[in-house]
Amino acid sequence: MGDSHSGSSDEVPRNPIAPQGMGSVGEEAASNVVGGGSGTGPLGSAATPAASTPAATTSGLSGSKRSRRTSWVWNHFTIVNNFKDEQGIDIGQRAVCHYCDTHYKCLSNNGVGPHGRHLQKYHADKIGNASDSNFVYSKEKMRHGLALYVAAAEQPFTFGDDIRFEHFVQNCLNPSFAKVSRNSTRSDTKKAHTEVKKDLISELATVGAIGFTSDMWDFEVLDKVYSITFDNHSANTATLPLFTRNLTTPYFGQLLHLRCVCHVINLVVQDGLTHIAPQISKIRNAVLFIATSPSRQQEFDKLCTSLYNLKPKNMNSDVQNRWNSTYIMLKSCRKYSDAISGYVNQRYRPCRGSPLTQADWEIGFEFMKFLKVFYVATVGCSGVRYPTSCIVLHHLFNISVNFRRHREHPNFAHACIDMEGKFRKYYEEMPPIFMLAAVMDPRMKLQGVNLLLRTIGTNLGITTLPSSANVYDLLTSMYAKYDSKFRSNAACTAAPLPSSRSTNDEFWDFVSSNLGSSTVTSRIELDKYLDLESVDEKDRRDFDVLAWWKINEVKYPVLSIMARDLLTPPVSTVASESAFSAGKRVLDERRSRLAPDILDCLICLKDWEDARLGIQKRSAKDEFRGYFADSDIDSD
Repeated sequence: MGDSHSGSSDEVPRNPIAPQGMGSVGEEAASNVVGGGSGTGPLGSAATPAASTPAATTSGLSGSKRSRRTSWVWNHFTIVNNFKDEQGIDIGQRAVCHYCDTHYKCLSNNGVGPHGRHLQKYHADKIGNASDSNFVYSKEKMRHGLALYVAAAEQPFTFGDDIRFEHFVQNCLNPSFAKVSRNSTRSDTKKAHTEVKKDLISELATVGAIGFTSDMWDFEVLDKVYSITFDNHSANTATLPLFTRNLTTPYFGQLLHLRCVCHVINLVVQDGLTHIAPQISKIRNAVLFIATSPSRQQEFDKLCTSLYNLKPKNMNSDVQNRWNSTYIMLKSCRKYSDAISGYVNQRYRPCRGSPLTQADWEIGFEFMKFLKVFYVATVGCSGVRYPTSCIVLHHLFNISVNFRRHREHPNFAHACIDMEGKFRKYYEEMPPIFMLAAVMDPRMKLQGVNLLLRTIGTNLGITTLPSSANVYDLLTSMYAKYDSKFRSNAACTAAPLPSSRSTNDEFWDFVSSNLGSSTVTSRIELDKYLDLESVDEKDRRDFDVLAWWKINEVKYPVLSIMARDLLTPPVSTVASESAFSAGKRVLDERRSRLAPDILDCLICLKDWEDARLGIQKRSAKDEFRGYFADSDIDSD
């Protein structure tokens, strides 16, 4: 190309909407090449009316085929046939910039990327916000998207029927938009739900095993139930024989019943909170004193900025019967303890005239560290985008270490007695799936599981935990059944997902310092896997269990199926409870007459859309966000 800018190939982002005022090539632009019969075009190329064509109406293809050019760049280029370069050589049809001598190929299969980059780089003042656009407005697609949004964002069916919304879309987004009535959105929502549910049923038909929680609804998978995770209500346990009689469990039904780990942790902590709460009552009262009055909050904010050089902050007050909120409250007070003490001691005495002292804060922050282990376990076990069955022993180990460290502390002694008693009630007989799934974690295997069980037993005085031989017997028994079923046609459908990890967790330090390595000596898949060298120490903290099995499924065709099934069950009902807790927001006093099928559509579509976008448990309206989440949980 004979141009001073060399047709820069730098990429520029594409914007789907071109600016107003850039229509087809105008007469003035065309006359630069065509007007006058024997005029001279850019680069001094000879051009005649027959040799030049407005870019908007020619295809750039040789022959007679012609079609309209739709890209915005043709508002700034003109097609010149029989274009001659600086040496006077005819190089065929070229696209010539209106503002300089730059020229490019213009065959349809060449694209217009270089043209657009040239304009963006050298003539930005001429093109404004011009962009390439392949967008075509579709009323049908718009209505489908609106139905999904209304369901996922918990909006009323009248959302698309509001004249103010119509005005906004028509004037700021797309003038072709027209209001969508309440009944149309309602109908579209039902249609979308039916389509997504049908696709989901088809997808579930291709998988082997499915882990449920007690809040799940049926999707024609009664012959695929591997496990059901319940909370700890006695009625749930009583229903198990009914499930056993009516479900066809394809994978032997040995691990059907799971208790929600997060509910057990909640029960354990609640038993200790009665001893902890009185010791932090002055901190709680001080936070409430500030938080319950806007004027006092403003005074506190001014004090933070003027005297303590701190940003204004609203402290999290705790909620009775929610131990998580006690942890969050204490954590929100870090760095602000002096400011809180200075303010409340002057304006208010938290406890019958007794000032808030540094000793009170030391006790409070010690409790915060004590509760953090339970909080991290709750967050980790309630995850939805990684396997959780293989990490339960990890968190139970951390909890046992926490008890061992604090049981002799005078402020924790009574709390630890009650909490350890509740812990032993549920885990003196360790659920088999927690051990088997942990073995399927290549970082752990049988040796690591045995190490954890022995340490948990030692820390808590539990003598009934299985030995390594017992766990191995469970493994070989289950593997034999998988081998007999899948040996001839092994397949694996697992896909890599994000791993769960905590960057300052001492768990992996403990594992790395106690596990050795060995070499392959056995023949069957299970023994080969157990004998292989463990994952490198440097890789243990940041590890994707499912990705490892996906990579190694050819090496372990049967065992990978068994691993997939063992890693499938959720160990908490928190995620499903979170999804169905939307019901009280969808079915409120303003929408109290929703039919059951519509309520079904709205709740399911919301959860499916959140899952598709990867934002489950991230909604600002989701009660579990404040209950379980904290952005800097690992920063202590």
